[in-house]
Amino acid sequence: MNFIPKNKSDLVACDYLERTSAAEVAPYIPELLEWLQDANWPVAGPVSKKLVSIGADVEPPIVNILKGSDEMWKYWVISLVLVPRVPNLSEETVNAVKKIAINPTLAEKEDEVNLNAKELLERYV
Repeated sequence: MNFIPKNKSDLVACDYLERTSAAEVAPYIPELLEWLQDANWPVAGPVSKKLVSIGADVEPPIVNILKGSDEMWKYWVISLVLVPRVPNLSEETVNAVKKIAINPTLAEKEDEVNLNAKELLERYV
């Protein structure tokens, strides 16, 4: 698909992504989420903007990320996709965020993912 970035600076793909319908993008959400592992990458902003616009379909793969072990990816997914979706989050997503906020791992504390999760929950209620 020409709307999936090939590298962290592939803004041409992001232009295609912006013009692609949510229905066409939905099957590729997990691949697109990979580009949010570092918010400093030029593609992170446009990709996150599109993912926010897709709606609830983006949340199941995000819950998988939140249950994983890549703390910075969790941090950026919360910041770039979930915060802009408040208050339209599923119960499953909110529960995954609560787990990080209330009972974080040592690594989540070190990378301040728990603080990010708490901030999201404050906006949610």
